Amino acid sequence: MPPEPRRDISQYINLVVDIIHDIMPTALLTQLRDARKAKLWSQRDLSERAGIPQAHISRIESGAIDPKVSTLQDLARVLDLDLVLVPRTTLTAVDALVRENAGQEDSQRLREVVAEMYSAAEKLQAMAGGLSDRVADVADELSKLELAEIPPWIRSDILTSTYGISKAIRAANTRALDDALTHLRPLLTDAVVRGSRNRARPAYTLDDEA
Repeated sequence: MPPEPRRDISQYINLVVDIIHDIMPTALLTQLRDARKAKLWSQRDLSERAGIPQAHISRIESGAIDPKVSTLQDLARVLDLDLVLVPRTTLTAVDALVRENAGQEDSQRLREVVAEMYSAAEKLQAMAGGLSDRVADVADELSKLELAEIPPWIRSDILTSTYGISKAIRAANTRALDDALTHLRPLLTDAVVRGSRNRARPAYTLDDEA
């Protein structure tokens, strides 16, 4: 049986959007409208404070349009609301789906580069400059990465850098390898920080997407 074709990440984004639209519209829009009225603000008052056209606010409150998350953020901030966008259990399920299916080819590519780097580190042990240790250290960090927790643009930069490392190893070009490792290091640091932040943050408020 042929392998199931890999889904584009946009499919998962669309899935999340569909879930959000199925769950939140009526309750969320009611909460926004009630919060505005509790402050005794007209739609015009809210418009001036949030910097959003009054006509747009009217259409949001009436459910005539599906507002962007950034628009909901602006309204929630002005209204002093901490809005629940999607139940935690729903986002957990979506997150599991993305982790299981997204980036499988990238993960396989990363595993191949890590194996190549460990092999190169052994061959470089006799060389001066500590290049062998640097290669092994970076390979250790790459092997611990959770690609699904890293923003796509950082993941892309890391994978591009690993191609440079692989090319340098195969060409036995130690200078190019040293340059590639130097370029990759800050990307790995950024990836670790962002991955830790994503794991630590609550998974259900609008502020999470700020």
